[in-house]
Amino acid sequence: MGTIDFDLRPRPQFGLTYQNYGFYLAYSVGTKNYQDGIVGNPNHQVNANYLRFGINYKLK
Repeated sequence: MGTIDFDLRPRPQFGLTYQNYGFYLAYSVGTKNYQDGIVGNPNHQVNANYLRFGINYKLK
């Protein structure tokens, strides 16, 4: 099995900011099947999906 060269991940992101502080929440959906080309179980779809969240602070 080789390495993944490229995985396009569309990411809708929602954020709120009040004065200098903020919060965001995002969900990335991977489009590359990581099980592609593996012999033995061709019916599984394995993608990299990520839930991202965080806080931010605006300096100026």
